[in-house]
Amino acid sequence: MDYWFDFRSNDYYCFNYYHNRKMTFLDFFNSKIKEKTAITIGSFDGFHLAHKFIINLTIQTSKLLNSKSLIFVFIEHIYKNSDLILTKEEKLEMLKNFDIDFIVLLDKRTFEITREEFLKILKENFNVNWIIVGYNHRFGYKRQGDTFFLNENIKNYEFGLTIVPPIKVENIEISSSNIRKFIKEGKIEIANKLLGYNFFLKGSVKKGKGIGNKLGFPTANIIIENEKIMPLEGVYLTKTYIENEAFFSATYVKDIVETHIFNFNRDIYGEIIKVEFIRRISDIMKFENFDELKKKIENDIKIAKNLIENYF
Repeated sequence: MDYWFDFRSNDYYCFNYYHNRKMTFLDFFNSKIKEKTAITIGSFDGFHLAHKFIINLTIQTSKLLNSKSLIFVFIEHIYKNSDLILTKEEKLEMLKNFDIDFIVLLDKRTFEITREEFLKILKENFNVNWIIVGYNHRFGYKRQGDTFFLNENIKNYEFGLTIVPPIKVENIEISSSNIRKFIKEGKIEIANKLLGYNFFLKGSVKKGKGIGNKLGFPTANIIIENEKIMPLEGVYLTKTYIENEAFFSATYVKDIVETHIFNFNRDIYGEIIKVEFIRRISDIMKFENFDELKKKIENDIKIAKNLIENYF
């Protein structure tokens, strides 16, 4: 369930616009819409709670204005070598959950046009009558367009405008940059609160060196896309999804990602699995021999299972 926040009365209202229907994609430079639209624009990396609020506010606004809802999503990240919370494929998968009428996937070409030209295309191609964006939204060449520019120019393009102020959880601003920071610091529980779901890694299982198996703790080694952000090195309590089944697990993150799945004994080489991170258990340590390593693994698994027993 998501929440509507009325800034005038400081009240929250519950509503849910998840629908999982077929998406209609449009091209930024070549598509044209006759119906009036209420839109939002952003990178939406992570689709965190503030993103969901803005998207649901866009849907609500479109219904109030008897318009179509439209979301412009930067599918290529603005900066090179960025640590993405969601890959392109994961972002597209999450988009399916929103009851948006139209979706436009934006690439780096939209940062090569002026902010004035950007707004002109919005009006002429997409018949925009209302824009909803976050307070720090930027667009156009060298990201020169911002909410101040929008506010000064909406009359020229006959737009309505809603600027959403910072949204906080436990006095922490919900933002993709904050979430990346907490993931890199290993503060997964805080990151998950801001996301509204558990941060995850997804990839295919490959054969490793087999050390875990020799010690009695077989692991699945996962191939992760290079653009995906990685948590701080360490051992984590996780939940691993294989097809439609979920298993608690303990996951080791360093140069590789490998997960020991509890109560599981099946060959899954080559399969795509999803690992959700719940809590960081311990640091990575070096050992002189396998006996010390085995004791460390046993202790990590004991901690993980105690957490499961007490909290799940």
